Amino acid sequence: MRDILDIRVADGEPYFKNNSVTKILDSFKIKRIAQINLSDFNSNIVRVSIPPNLNWSSYSNNVVRAIGRRKWDSISIKGNRKYDFNYLENFQRDVLAYGIIASIKIILMNNHKKISNSTIGIEDGGNVSNLPIIKQCAMYTNRILLITRNYKEASKIREYIIANYGVSPEIAFTEDKTENIDFIVTEYDKEYSSLGVWYLNNYYLPKNYIMHAINDVEFYLPELKEDIPPELLGVLLKSSKGNNKTVEEILNCNKIEISKIKLGKKEIKV
Repeated sequence: MRDILDIRVADGEPYFKNNSVTKILDSFKIKRIAQINLSDFNSNIVRVSIPPNLNWSSYSNNVVRAIGRRKWDSISIKGNRKYDFNYLENFQRDVLAYGIIASIKIILMNNHKKISNSTIGIEDGGNVSNLPIIKQCAMYTNRILLITRNYKEASKIREYIIANYGVSPEIAFTEDKTENIDFIVTEYDKEYSSLGVWYLNNYYLPKNYIMHAINDVEFYLPELKEDIPPELLGVLLKSSKGNNKTVEEILNCNKIEISKIKLGKKEIKV
């Protein structure tokens, strides 16, 4: 059996504190909340909650405490995605990227649009950390706009996408071309006037938006009978990745599909 650590940030008002008293108080708030055996996935999941302290240093310390000295086969963290990304394995990143693009596809379909005929913007499109998203996007549309000031890295990414997917993304330095974009995936905490937006920061809630704003997605896992984040789904399914199937094909084989598209705690009806 694989031992998987599933770290969740506890519900509650986020706070940003980093001092000796907070460290002590936070340590008492780290709790094991469930242990789940999934024989179908040969996995034993230990679920632990950490306090909603979003100070970067305190958050990192709490994650380290939650991991402890035990050697885990895989770790899934569903907390502040801006901090969690470096903990993710490659396949977890691929599943997250699929969830982002697939949820955009669903939103577009409900607005009588096809993703294949839609322009998807990626900001920052010159950040190599966003490559999994760009790769997933290239599987569904050839209309991709990389918004970035890092032209050198964006050019490398474009050449990679051309060579591997036969799609040639455009590059823009500013948002001047956003009037032609149907949906944008962004790592920045800012508002976009009239675009559908997928925010990578799952704690950012825009105050004003006209089109759909999204910052989270969940999948229904029949064996667990609950909705789970892509980070956990990625570690459960990573043994299936070696057969050259796409993420979508692997999910279809396991009868797993998107169950919720969200902005914060609010579920978006589609």
